[in-house]
Amino acid sequence: VVDSVDLLDESCIEEAAAAVGSCVPRVDALLNVAGLLHDKKNLPSLPETTLEKLSLRDMTHCFTLNAFAPALLIKGLAKRLYASERAIVVNLSARVGSIGDNRLGGWYSYRASKAALNQ
Repeated sequence: VVDSVDLLDESCIEEAAAAVGSCVPRVDALLNVAGLLHDKKNLPSLPETTLEKLSLRDMTHCFTLNAFAPALLIKGLAKRLYASERAIVVNLSARVGSIGDNRLGGWYSYRASKAALNQ
């Protein structure tokens, strides 16, 4: 049905969810496994190893892929998830997204975006 989705484009996420929704009466399982730690070519400051490397652009990019896109996919498929007797949504996170286990420091955008995903 859908072979790829631009997770940086909300309309693409909505279109993908609509395409799935038009083909199936319910969704029993949704696995959100996409994520970004760094992109050396386009986002050279990620992952940040010092606070001085933080940038709003790179943080927004990381949050969009790691936290906002999964939420928008769930939103787009909500009607089909509700149609299932026992729908399961799995969001792949990371241990470094744990608020309670942050002894190493660094990777600020990734850590914060994965902590947001955990909420």
